[in-house]
Amino acid sequence: ASASAAASSTAAAESVAEDADSLREAGGAAFRRGDAAAAEQLWGKALQLSPGDATLLSNRSAARLATGDARGALDDALAAVASAPAWPKARGRHAAALSALGRTEGALEACAAGLRLDPSAPYLRSEFA
Repeated sequence: ASASAAASSTAAAESVAEDADSLREAGGAAFRRGDAAAAEQLWGKALQLSPGDATLLSNRSAARLATGDARGALDDALAAVASAPAWPKARGRHAAALSALGRTEGALEACAAGLRLDPSAPYLRSEFA
């Protein structure tokens, strides 16, 4: 019975991962077509299935910024940085959210932190060019 329970648990985990991936992809499609609000909702649902996923947090940060929710964008960016501190893109999202909030000094610091991780990152270089 325990082998059956383990197989069932594995199948359930795989199903959740597939659902999160489907939501991630649907969010990406919505964002690319300019529907940031739908993308935010889809990525939020994916985060319920995959909490702490740095990519989802980063994506939702961008969507929130695009809908004018700079504070929500900052919250997600900070969570993405906490989840993946060595990921430069999370630092870029952090910088963008701080910039939108008028916190230029903090934004420059976040951008510099990202550039230390990846000096060639175009999304970081363009943030404050």
